[in-house]
Amino acid sequence: VIIYGYNRDFNIALIYPNDKNINNLKKEVIDLLTKQKIKSYEIPKEIIIMTEELSVENKLLTPKLSIKRDKVINKYINEINKIYLNNN
Repeated sequence: VIIYGYNRDFNIALIYPNDKNINNLKKEVIDLLTKQKIKSYEIPKEIIIMTEELSVENKLLTPKLSIKRDKVINKYINEINKIYLNNN
């Protein structure tokens, strides 16, 4: 999971789910964060389902298995921008 919202009106989450049943994913994420008493402005308003697993081979993870956040954001920038454009 990557949370993105730098200089934006709201946060979004980019998620690569373990389970392919993604029908209720947005509701589950919001419910979980609400129960954790996360501030409402920190909870993602939208979710992007990543279609490609993060790995060292596709250069989205470092050899230490840390997420290369900038590379992931750049890979999904069109979907990210579309969400922000549609919600203004």
